[in-house]
Amino acid sequence: MKPCILIAGAGETGAYLARRLSENWEVVVVDPDAAALENDLLAACQTRHRGDATSALVLRKAGAAEAHAVVACTGSDEVNLEVCRLARQELSVENRYAVMESLEREATYLEVGVDAVDRSQASAVLLESRIEGRKVATSIGLGEGEIQVEVVADRDVRAELFRLTVNRGLVALELRRERNSLEEVFRSLTGQRPADP
Repeated sequence: MKPCILIAGAGETGAYLARRLSENWEVVVVDPDAAALENDLLAACQTRHRGDATSALVLRKAGAAEAHAVVACTGSDEVNLEVCRLARQELSVENRYAVMESLEREATYLEVGVDAVDRSQASAVLLESRIEGRKVATSIGLGEGEIQVEVVADRDVRAELFRLTVNRGLVALELRRERNSLEEVFRSLTGQRPADP
């Protein structure tokens, strides 16, 4: 059985997130706008609820109390904060995430215990990686406090990643560079050295 995640907000961000998560999660989307819930991006979404996600009753009916996580991406910091506050205080949802519209609200999100992503910073990081010619793929273990980042670059970026983790107060468990020669791959698979030509 897939873990359940509730997304408050069926706008562009919520709909794209629902589509991306639907393969590995049972996705529930809540939005007050019936038209937003008909978005084609939500086709793979198992459950859609029309209602105000700032209502504990609506969240409860949508199954938030059983959800592994709640994500608030409504386009309003006030609404996102209220959804996450209810998820924590009324429904005891352990994992709460939000899209932060204004970086000025970061302290408030932290006070409520929400892991918030700033829309502007996230966009800037993705654009920078494209401009600089780097490809970045991330895999986030929701609720586990773990982030696995794979960076595909034309140079060794371990030192930069180390500085980033230190500056952000993160703990890096492993930094490695994987670029094996054919001989190294052969040796790791067979335990032998290739024969000389």
